[in-house]
Amino acid sequence: MLTVSSSKMALPDALTENGLPSAESVLVYTSEYDIISADASDMILSSSGAVDIGGTTYESVVGLILNPPEATIQDAYSLTRGYLEAGEQVLFLYLDGFGYDKWLSALNRGIVPNLAQLTVEQAADAYPTITPVNYAAMVTGKTPYVNGIKQRSDHTLACPSIFDYTEANNLSTIIIEGDKQIINFAIEQQLHPDYNDDGDTDNEVFATALQAVTDGSYDLVFVHFHGIDDSEHTNGPQTDQVFDKIASEDLMVGQLLAIWQGRVVVVSDHGQHLSKEEDDDRSGVHGTFCADDIFVPLMYR
Repeated sequence: MLTVSSSKMALPDALTENGLPSAESVLVYTSEYDIISADASDMILSSSGAVDIGGTTYESVVGLILNPPEATIQDAYSLTRGYLEAGEQVLFLYLDGFGYDKWLSALNRGIVPNLAQLTVEQAADAYPTITPVNYAAMVTGKTPYVNGIKQRSDHTLACPSIFDYTEANNLSTIIIEGDKQIINFAIEQQLHPDYNDDGDTDNEVFATALQAVTDGSYDLVFVHFHGIDDSEHTNGPQTDQVFDKIASEDLMVGQLLAIWQGRVVVVSDHGQHLSKEEDDDRSGVHGTFCADDIFVPLMYR
């Protein structure tokens, strides 16, 4: 079992009576793909790795986040649905692979002036920290245990998504995706191959997104940019090429925000860390229970 702390807390050496380092709250990630939020005082951690929360025992636990951020990736759904229920239009921007550590580094470098205009919170992902799992969590507001997307091979949701809500309420919606359909949704997705052969689909996705926000008739414009994740996999997560791609996506976001008059939600699905499988392998990877992968920015306006 792994334990990570949020950026707000460093792990102390001493354990408290319940077997945990000193903490007020905890997110417990179970092997059944659920996430349990609890007060640390209500938990007992056994030497076998089992966790007891208020009398309920979880025998197998993937990991814990001590003093987690208040937000989770599921809140992207709650924000979006709340805005739609209030009769507001929503632009939902999904920046694949943009971890919270990359956000802080990009902010310090001064290369994200458009994203910096938004309210930003640190959010905790679902696990495993891969695209389908967190894509599902952000559009359903549910953990993998409930929404049914637990692995890369899962494509069909076990619960309604935000797109089911818009369909049921006759809200005009467009999903602007990359070159493949990752999850099956209630409405058709617009796919975008890499026509200009530049290594990602950002330009193609952006062109359609620009048309959609200019049109102004959509209640929900959902846009999935893949470029940051693609660059991290190819070049490594902390390289100049990655920060160039972050700056490029920020420029695209800025052009969309300048036109869009409604609400905005921006979130990522996971971060990345450096592969250590081989000494000469500098590529980025994700999917594990570590801070680089599991914390992402949640932004809104």
